[in-house]
Amino acid sequence: MTGRPFARGAKRLANRLLSRRVDDERGAIMPMTALLMVIIIGFTAFVADLGLQRAAGSDMQAVADMTALDMARALPTCNVANLEAVANKSLARQGRRIGRESPLWVTAGHLDPTTRRFKAGSSGGVCDAVRVQARTTVEYAFAPVIGRESGEARRTAVGTRSNPSMCFSVGTSLLTLNTSESALGPVLDQILKVNLKAVSYEGIVALKNVEVPIADLLVELNVGSPSQLATTNVSLSGFMVAAAKVLRAQGDTANAQVLEAVTIGVSSAYVKLSDILTLGTATSTAGLDAKVNVLDLLSASIVAANGQNAIAVNIPGLVDLKVIEPPVIACGRNGAKAESAQVRLRLTSPLNGNSVLGLVGGNVDLRVQVGQGEATLTSLGCTTATPTAGFTVKTAGAQVLGPEAPAYGQVNLTVTMDKFLSVLGPLGAVVTLPLRLLGLNQVKLDVLVAGSVAATTENRTVTFPAGTGMPSPNPFTVPSSGNASVLHVSAAGVQISAGQAGLMAILAPVLNSALSLVLNGIVTPVVNTVVDPLVGPLLGGILNTLGIKLGVADVKVLGRPACSAVRLAG
Repeated sequence: MTGRPFARGAKRLANRLLSRRVDDERGAIMPMTALLMVIIIGFTAFVADLGLQRAAGSDMQAVADMTALDMARALPTCNVANLEAVANKSLARQGRRIGRESPLWVTAGHLDPTTRRFKAGSSGGVCDAVRVQARTTVEYAFAPVIGRESGEARRTAVGTRSNPSMCFSVGTSLLTLNTSESALGPVLDQILKVNLKAVSYEGIVALKNVEVPIADLLVELNVGSPSQLATTNVSLSGFMVAAAKVLRAQGDTANAQVLEAVTIGVSSAYVKLSDILTLGTATSTAGLDAKVNVLDLLSASIVAANGQNAIAVNIPGLVDLKVIEPPVIACGRNGAKAESAQVRLRLTSPLNGNSVLGLVGGNVDLRVQVGQGEATLTSLGCTTATPTAGFTVKTAGAQVLGPEAPAYGQVNLTVTMDKFLSVLGPLGAVVTLPLRLLGLNQVKLDVLVAGSVAATTENRTVTFPAGTGMPSPNPFTVPSSGNASVLHVSAAGVQISAGQAGLMAILAPVLNSALSLVLNGIVTPVVNTVVDPLVGPLLGGILNTLGIKLGVADVKVLGRPACSAVRLAG
């Protein structure tokens, strides 16, 4: 019994001790909270001061970049006083900045040819780069509690002259408009799906003389660097809208409205910018002041938007035309290369009879591939008021393609039996009677033809007049003679067409000799006097409608060289 009272007493004692301990800790959290608040507020204050200093640093970088670019326009000079005067004028044009600024620190120098790093002083007596350091001091609001009254932000930039650049094109411009509205209309309808009644022919023609700064267009297309061209796709309508925005910004509302009208009903096909535009070697968009023709860009984008077979125009019984690759417009410094479109055509046409040649009839089914013309910018001279540009130009050649299997030739001829026998000479006497007994009065022949236009290469230099004009002539033609070549076809072989078993059996012993005589006595005259005169004008007419010339390249300068461009160096 004595155990229970003892246990109850012990329990009461323990409860009292516990209660007293809790009472003793009341209010202990208050000092801890106050201490933490001081630490948190302190860190927040330092963060605010550091954020202000970081913002001041961004201001100084913008000041340094802009000032370096402005001073670079005064290069090449090693006169620091002149550079400082330009720097101070640049600084005065810029907006308000954070902090208490110090004078700009300007150093004339050059870029090391190996490392491309800035070095103070001249190289060979010439300074081709300038470095500027912008500094400012910000007053701290909270850091003084630890003895820091202020902080400095300094940033550096190096400016240099950018390599001269320009835009140009070569050869094919599928909307050259050197044709009538009636000829252009069907092509535009097939390419653009645009009715010329809604978008006037005259309105599109007006775009021939409209230029836009390529850098401004790339900004509208969200392209910030040349490397982005390879991955940037834009819809055909979006491409036109971007060009229209640039024209509106220039105050050219009328031509902007033409482009905007063209976008109505245009397919949603996409253009890969690298398919139609190259910025050349190591060209930066920031230093690219060159301009490009709107119609040339529009033409190239239309072709590229349709994919591999960029344009496919089919006129039954006459031509099946495919543009394999779009024309490429080049903008950039030395090394930039523009290319014309590759074209493949299939010409089909019936042949009329000719009693003198013994020709009853036949047909032509000929495939021709037109290669790319190329123009490479090899030099840009900007040391005088009359800049020069040098090009290496390769003309567009052409090749008659072989027949599609299982056909032997691209031309089918039907000739009279009398004409066939007349060219066989002594062999004719051997086979005449058997052929007469078979009752044959015609012979069908499959003819293999060949033909080509060789590509040529020529170096040319054009000179720009003083002021704002363009070189004359523009475009200029390579070769200098300016004579376009004509694709001539010639007979390369002949076979007896299938389905003439009786004829083949009789000729079997003398077939090779007979075919040699037929090739020289019948086929070659027919090809020279009937087929070739048909193919040349037919092919030429189609290519001229598209602005394509064989053996000739028309290089078009799309704007004056950008000789005063500047850039920031590493």
